[in-house]
Amino acid sequence: MSQVWWLGITQGLTEFLPVSSSGHLIVLKTWMGLTSTGLVLESWLHGGTLVAILVAYRRQMTEFITGLWQKRPESLRELGRLTVATIPAVVLGFGLSDWLGSLAIPLMVAVGWMATTVVVWATPVGHSTLKVRDISDLHLLEALGIGIAQGFALWPGLSRSGTTLWVSRRFGLSPEASARFSFWMAIPTVLGAMTLTLVQDPQGWGRISSSWAVGFILSAVSGLFAIKWIRSLLATSTGYHRFGWYTLLAATAVLVVLWTGA
Repeated sequence: MSQVWWLGITQGLTEFLPVSSSGHLIVLKTWMGLTSTGLVLESWLHGGTLVAILVAYRRQMTEFITGLWQKRPESLRELGRLTVATIPAVVLGFGLSDWLGSLAIPLMVAVGWMATTVVVWATPVGHSTLKVRDISDLHLLEALGIGIAQGFALWPGLSRSGTTLWVSRRFGLSPEASARFSFWMAIPTVLGAMTLTLVQDPQGWGRISSSWAVGFILSAVSGLFAIKWIRSLLATSTGYHRFGWYTLLAATAVLVVLWTGA
């Protein structure tokens, strides 16, 4: 199987599962011989996860856009909270890009996976909170708090979805609203990254091949599977916390390899 196909599957699954896509890609590239062919490819595969979000939430997205067009208060409130929540990651991503790039090593991924383990285990599942709210019920400061959590998740190995789901659930959002808010927050981030890559390397898009197209499709399909799986697990009382064991074992494996020099 083409290396691009493996990267597409990995990107799609780990973007939405609380296990960190950045952590997996760093380890795969460093130790398993999967090398990146540039930011254009990574941006291209992120586009696959964007398609997964649009497909998974096509009905809600249509209602949301219709609500904005009709200036419904709840839709306008949701837009405001999504906007506020994206600001911290954008500011930190641009302001600390060089420093964050220096953290893209397996040791830092192991640290991030350890933190992800704590976050996943601390996330309420099912309808275990006293209040169940929708996105439009969030205060602006709460939306900012979720955005700050997304900003912290720029650390490699610290899951973006896991961190934002944890804070969203702690603020009382329902399982479905938490997943929707977390995944919709990724839309402007992905679009921004793709636009920036296009501006910086316009010739890079000419390298898109049939293998890249398959990788894009695999990223979208695996991402759609991951979204549906997480939405199901968050709504029940079992399953979700098992991802904490996965990231704990992954972090331990990385530390053992680094310690022994294997």
